[in-house]
Amino acid sequence: MNIIYGLIMILILGLAISGQKSLNSEFPKTRYNSSGSFSIQTSPVDGKPEIVERGAINGIAYEIDYSMGKVHGARFDGQVRQDVSGIGQEELERRFGGKYERQIIACSKDAISDAISCVMTLPGLSVWYSGGNSYSLTPGFRSTPGTVMAVRIDADKPVFGGEVINGIKASSLIERMKTAKKVTVRATKWPRDYGTDEIFEPRGFTEALTFMKWYFNQMK
Repeated sequence: MNIIYGLIMILILGLAISGQKSLNSEFPKTRYNSSGSFSIQTSPVDGKPEIVERGAINGIAYEIDYSMGKVHGARFDGQVRQDVSGIGQEELERRFGGKYERQIIACSKDAISDAISCVMTLPGLSVWYSGGNSYSLTPGFRSTPGTVMAVRIDADKPVFGGEVINGIKASSLIERMKTAKKVTVRATKWPRDYGTDEIFEPRGFTEALTFMKWYFNQMK
């Protein structure tokens, strides 16, 4: 019985080493950031091992997921989470997985047209990018059809749009967000019939935006 158990354990260990070697062979040839480092971790989604690059740019920590040697998504630290419910800062960070709000970035290529689009999710706001200087802004939550969205940067005049703000308005807002201290977003969250406000500091926005453009080019 001990011999059989030993053989089983050797087989399991062999498979684990084989899987590790397989993952190592999938490591990207270059890092996004030269000071970043690769590691293998267990995916919180499906429990499978995945390759992650971790590092910091201008003090903004980031994590980039890779699959088959290609970028599969990323997370950049954003604003410090604010305890507005009175549960305590430590409990707040425990529930939401850390000190910072995460700016989550994902890109995809259309199976028919090969058009590439990327999106960055922020508190109450989604930033879409489709190349060049083409941006669109939408509410970062499911909005009521026909909602009117408003975005205000610091104490500037608010910019209004429908369910989508695009064109020159969107590009101008993106430029202002790079140096802004506060962003206020108002839209009607489904199924409500009144506006919901989201206010956040766009900490790390420039770093996340630079990555999103790089990621877009990697998809070509």
